[in-house]
Amino acid sequence: MTGDTHRAPTDPAVQRPARPQPRRPRRRRPGPFPVTIVRAAATAASAVTAEQHARRSTANQTADELTSAARQGRAPRVGATYDVMTGIGIREVPDIIADALRLAADPTPGALLTGRDLRGRPVAVLLHADTWSLVIAPGRDGRATSSFVFLDGHRTEYELDHLVWSFDHDTSIQGVEWTDMLAAVLAAAT
Repeated sequence: MTGDTHRAPTDPAVQRPARPQPRRPRRRRPGPFPVTIVRAAATAASAVTAEQHARRSTANQTADELTSAARQGRAPRVGATYDVMTGIGIREVPDIIADALRLAADPTPGALLTGRDLRGRPVAVLLHADTWSLVIAPGRDGRATSSFVFLDGHRTEYELDHLVWSFDHDTSIQGVEWTDMLAAVLAAAT
C-alpha cells in the first residue's frame, strides 16, 4: 500500500455535491369562490371592520354558491342561511346605484370579482363597497338577471347583522334604474 493515499469522506476535496431534494409541488388553496381577476391590484386592499367582514363573507358565500352550482350543472341554493327581503323601502338604493357604476368602472383592489362557469361565462359578479356588497347573477336561458344586496347598518331596524335584500322585478322608476345599473355593471365586469 505504498504510494496510495486514503482520503476520508469528510475531506472537502473529495465530498460530492449534495443532490437537490425533489421539490414537492405547492398546492394552491382555492379562494372563497372561483374568480377571474378583472384588473390586477396595484395597491393593497384596505382593512375591514368585523361587521364589514361578516357582510362580505355572506356575499362571498352567495357568489360561491352561484358559481359552484353553474359548474356542477345544478340549480343554486341561495338564501339557505339568511332571509332575502323584498318589497321593503331601502333608502340607500340611489346611492348604491351611483356607487356601483363608479366602482365597476374603477374598482379598488378586491372590490370586483367575477365567478365563471366551466365555459368561461360569467355566472356571478360581486362588488364590495364600504357599507354594502352586491351579487349579480346574469340572466341566461330565458331567466332574468337577479341580484342580492347585503347592507350594513340595519341592526336596530331588523335585528340583523346585515340586511340581505333583492330589488329585482320592481317596475318603479328606481326599479328601472336598478335594472340599467345591473346591465352596466355586468358590461364593465365581463
